Amino acid sequence: MLAQAVLLYVKDEEMKKNVLLIVALVICLAFTAAGCGGKEKEDYVKLYDYDLTDYIILGQYKGLHESMAAFIDSWYEIRSGVINNGAAIEFTEGVVEKGDMANIDFIGFKDGVPFEGGTGNGIDLMIGSGQFIPGFEDGLIGVQIGGMAVLELTFPENYGAPDLAGQDVEFSVVINSVKKPDPETFKKELLWDLAKRNSTVLIYPEQETNDALAEIETYYHNGVASMGMTWENFLMQYGMTQADADAMFLEMAQQRIIEDMMVLSITKQEGLELTEAEYNEGKLKFLTGMGFESEKAYKDANQGKSFEDVAGRARIELLLLHERVMDFIFENAAS
Repeated sequence: MLAQAVLLYVKDEEMKKNVLLIVALVICLAFTAAGCGGKEKEDYVKLYDYDLTDYIILGQYKGLHESMAAFIDSWYEIRSGVINNGAAIEFTEGVVEKGDMANIDFIGFKDGVPFEGGTGNGIDLMIGSGQFIPGFEDGLIGVQIGGMAVLELTFPENYGAPDLAGQDVEFSVVINSVKKPDPETFKKELLWDLAKRNSTVLIYPEQETNDALAEIETYYHNGVASMGMTWENFLMQYGMTQADADAMFLEMAQQRIIEDMMVLSITKQEGLELTEAEYNEGKLKFLTGMGFESEKAYKDANQGKSFEDVAGRARIELLLLHERVMDFIFENAAS
């Protein structure tokens, strides 16, 4: 979407790189139900099968209130993530509010003439996230859904396209619809983010960190290949170095490790372990969520491999426990 690329105004270059890499990973993970060519998990090996108190100190995770997280820097990212993962309510009436995911069509004019790259159709924009040039998102707040807004704006002096930098322009914007996150899901994610911020990692376990890093690298490389690009061309196109990518991979691996250790530590502390029946029920829920009515249907579509063969029982258990722990934090939040 060229228009979105032209209008995107990210002040922090590192943020821009992060966004581009996340896009690559989303494409990769959607490539198949099994991921993007990670190694098959044939043997059951319990993850983090040791005392985690040497690795992480849990902070407050009970009695939290989502208002405590109202101004944290990840608010828009969490809100957007909930909507993009399908836990959203779509509106075709009402007005645009801050924090909405608005679906828009727009045309940009300079001196009364549409400028190159200034047109977009069906673009999803999180209002208030600062993705587009200053004034664009604020100018849509209060506009009727289904209506049109005319925005008179000025591109920043340091804008990347020299022919637009510092120039006065006008945008005609149509609001097609807006999506808001499911309130309960959004609250759970905010509380989880807050609990994560309250915890302290003493040291990252080496084996699990290396395993996570290898899986993430594989997912990304295969995701880029699925787009018909070489890894080198991908880095070049987005102005990145291998060092930039390595740093981002490590950060993502560490974030996964933090969440894993929190889930297992809270599970142990609160007695939230799964029974075998709960595990099987949860596994079937994952399968149906991917469009398979049974384990047999999954095997038929994956060359005879079971869901456990592909994902690994330990990782499935951890995902189920993650849901359970998030529910526990939600149920024990401050009223």
